[in-house]
Amino acid sequence: MRYLRRSTAWAVIFVVMTAVPSLFAQQVDNPDYLAWAKFKVGSSRTLSGTVLAGGLKIEVQTTYTLREVTADHVVVESRTTTDFGPGPRVGRPVRQIEDAKVEGQEVKDLGEENVQALGRWFKCEVYQMKDDTVDGKERPWGGKAKVWVCADVPGGVVRWDVNPQNTKASEQDAMIVYGLSGYVVK
Repeated sequence: MRYLRRSTAWAVIFVVMTAVPSLFAQQVDNPDYLAWAKFKVGSSRTLSGTVLAGGLKIEVQTTYTLREVTADHVVVESRTTTDFGPGPRVGRPVRQIEDAKVEGQEVKDLGEENVQALGRWFKCEVYQMKDDTVDGKERPWGGKAKVWVCADVPGGVVRWDVNPQNTKASEQDAMIVYGLSGYVVK
């Protein structure tokens, strides 16, 4: 009986220690949700760019299409085409759910900047954040992402640089630069 009480006490302590911090985690408006939610289903944006990593140069084009909008989330489908020499490869569509609220993350507001894309200028808010994961796994090079966001574009992103402090890619470092190459507002 004494063992059962001690085990129960430890179980309660474990639950409290793991559950309580998440209850108090700061929930903030998700900027990705906000950037899509004001558009109608079918709106899209296409980002094109280059990934330099480990001596490879990969051309990438990703189209993001809004598939669903609700009060608590949006669903965005992306399809990526890559080309690193032998010809383009089209990936399968991937659906991403963006909740309206997320736990706060470290984002630095760098102010406003005009960015040219598609033959015109976009007035953008510029943000910098840590970007060291892919699918939940740490990238070996770590780095920062710098993102230019315009409210007129579905999903907001007009330009996105990952690890912009690097000037060239090496075995440990990578540079990814994406720019807006098309968008459709429905």
